[in-house]
Amino acid sequence: MITVTLPWPDPDLSPNGRKRWAKIKAVTHANKLAYVLTMDSLHWISQTPIPAGVIVEVTFHKPTRRRMDIDNLVGRCKPYQDGIFQALGWDDALICEARYVMGQIIPDGLVIITIKTTNETVTSC
Repeated sequence: MITVTLPWPDPDLSPNGRKRWAKIKAVTHANKLAYVLTMDSLHWISQTPIPAGVIVEVTFHKPTRRRMDIDNLVGRCKPYQDGIFQALGWDDALICEARYVMGQIIPDGLVIITIKTTNETVTSC
């Protein structure tokens, strides 16, 4: 099981946004941040074998009580997912199940992404 804690995603990452250049910069930053934080959490693993499939759980800890669309939040976290899978050396097409949870409100917000290989769970893809 791999868990990566990331900051609340930039609003420019919203699929509903229209700011093209700001979005490109935000995507690059989010991808690199997720990559670095994943590599940091895997510093003790020499090689990560490629599993048959993975299950991803994303917990959103919103920064405010404001209502937020879960689909939009998932879209905002796609660069995080890409950076994590790049650090692992895996293709994100390995995802066979995804679960999205709204956690408690935390100042500044954060996103916790947990990845389990199907070998570590009762169910498989």
